[in-house]
Amino acid sequence: MDSAASGAVDPKKACRELFNMYQESFNQMMENLKKCHGEAAPNEETTIAAQAVTETAGTNAGSSIVQEAEADEEAEKTEFMKKLEMPSALLNLPKEIADERLKQLCFTRDGPKIPRDVPRAADSNDRYQIPLINLCELQRLSLYAMRQELTAKAIKIKEDESLSGEEAGSIKTLISEYCNALRDFDYMREKDSDADRDPFYLTYARWCDWSVMKPKIASLYKGDPLYMLQVPRDTSDPEMVGDARGWAKKREDRRGFIMRLWFGLGGGLASIAPMLIVIQHRDRNTALVTASVGMLLFAMFMAYYHERDASPFALVGATAAYAAVLVVLVSTAL
Repeated sequence: MDSAASGAVDPKKACRELFNMYQESFNQMMENLKKCHGEAAPNEETTIAAQAVTETAGTNAGSSIVQEAEADEEAEKTEFMKKLEMPSALLNLPKEIADERLKQLCFTRDGPKIPRDVPRAADSNDRYQIPLINLCELQRLSLYAMRQELTAKAIKIKEDESLSGEEAGSIKTLISEYCNALRDFDYMREKDSDADRDPFYLTYARWCDWSVMKPKIASLYKGDPLYMLQVPRDTSDPEMVGDARGWAKKREDRRGFIMRLWFGLGGGLASIAPMLIVIQHRDRNTALVTASVGMLLFAMFMAYYHERDASPFALVGATAAYAAVLVVLVSTAL
């Protein structure tokens, strides 16, 4: 709304521009009158009348512009309120929110690369698309439905100004269900991982999910079927939800090895690089700057890659240990 208001016409500025325009017309009229009467100036009555006409025209034009600006602002406000209040068939959620939730409920992600011999459009993706169903979104919608029920009960108590024991018991049950649903949703978010391993994703790349999704795939995938993954990726070694077998386990093992390797190399580089710089220059200022920058980079690296549930004190301890190593290195080199 602020952007719409900033783009509207400023009534004061428009009035000033119109007044200046009519003032120029008035001056031009006075010059023409001087030419008609020679060097003598027009009489006072003519001057006052012309000035009154100019001011009246400017006032009317300014009022018209102000009214148009107010009408445009009111129309934009009405359109904005209509957008806010537009319901949907999805739990009566606002239309824009419902559309976003539907996108998160069923979507696609990139899969393996499409072979070069498969014809495709120049602007198309070079990877197969894998349809997915997000069960976390179902839980989110369920939570919203419970909130609607709790809101209705709270409003009813406010309107009736009374609450029976039976109704209080039903509210207690509903709140208990809502709390359990919230805990379940938190658990779902904690289990968030790769879509192929996440138990709260149904993926077309897993055979057991593929058999469930295939009868309704036309509703899940609206793109060209040529660019959709047709065969599950675990046909040689099928897995159920929660399994860690076959290609999924191999990929996780490979990913874990690569991560451990990079962390090992990073740790060694974090110790060797400052040592080489300090020994090469053997300057006090260089040593102090190297130690300070190294500790800062190490702290940023650890904060970014540290485990989510790790204690901040573990990060403080690791940074302090690294800082102690740098202090010993600097004191030894100097």
